[in-house]
Amino acid sequence: MGNPEILIKIGGNIKALRTGKMLTQKALAEACGFEKARISKIESGKANPTVCTLNKISNTLEVNVAEFFKN
Repeated sequence: MGNPEILIKIGGNIKALRTGKMLTQKALAEACGFEKARISKIESGKANPTVCTLNKISNTLEVNVAEFFKN
């Protein structure tokens, strides 16, 4: 069974926002207090992040959580 499309979309949007700010996965993870593997799994759609996790990432990237759900 594949990963739900929404997880892939969220992960792709997080990756795009992260790279747009010239951050590595490691830098984002450290700023959020996560392991790099956690960011990697989220960006690849292999993890289902909680609302609290998405909020931490959005605060670090200085964007609204809604940005993660855009096309």
